[in-house]
Amino acid sequence: MTEQATLAEVNGYGDLVLADGRVLRLAGILVSESAPALMRRRLESPRELRFQALADAPDRWGRINAQVLFSDEGQSNSIQAAALGRSDRTVDLGGEAPYTLQQWLVDLGEARVAPGLSSPEPPSACLRFLLEREELARGAERGLWRDTARAIRSADDPDAIFDDLGHFAVVEGTVASVGDRKRMIYLNFGTEWTRDFTVTILKNSRTRLVRAGLDLAGLKGKRVRVRGLVEANRGPFIEAVAPEQIEVVGAE
Repeated sequence: MTEQATLAEVNGYGDLVLADGRVLRLAGILVSESAPALMRRRLESPRELRFQALADAPDRWGRINAQVLFSDEGQSNSIQAAALGRSDRTVDLGGEAPYTLQQWLVDLGEARVAPGLSSPEPPSACLRFLLEREELARGAERGLWRDTARAIRSADDPDAIFDDLGHFAVVEGTVASVGDRKRMIYLNFGTEWTRDFTVTILKNSRTRLVRAGLDLAGLKGKRVRVRGLVEANRGPFIEAVAPEQIEVVGAE
């Protein structure tokens, strides 16, 4: 169900604080440090917002995961230089005009798609659509994708991945082996398991990934892009709980 409310402010985390006291978290994405300022320019408050809450109850931080819709659906899909704080050009995003605030930020390269970080999440089709938009922004080196080496960590460089310990990261590399143990599946990106990067998948998450079409055993030798919170158990690892966290690079 679509609701309407008045925006009071955009806080420093990119959450939308409503006049009635509720706080909306943009479900499915993680915004850049510069995104809140762009959002304030784009969403002048007070402003009426339309949104779809994905849950009735807030999360443990008091935020409601939501899809935020643009009220002016006939907008141009070119972002004017003034909106970006630049005076020299516009940015043509291509395709149809963005219909959610999430897509607008992903298109600008000011947000990364972040499946597995919130519950409930947008439908899988929405997440995959955002991943496609993110790919376009990355190819055009917009926003945070201008620094490709930092924006996408190499699985061959565990020390660099360690720099993101406790934070969200996107890591890309070739799966060296797949380990299937009693309680866990491991996607190993090296042979030194005490040092190299690994993706872990608990057996209770495996069903969801397999139902989505992921052939986990078949990932050996394939180049994949993985996203999630970086943790450490000797070497750095990301736990995959959602199928959208693992992309096979170059797959048709």
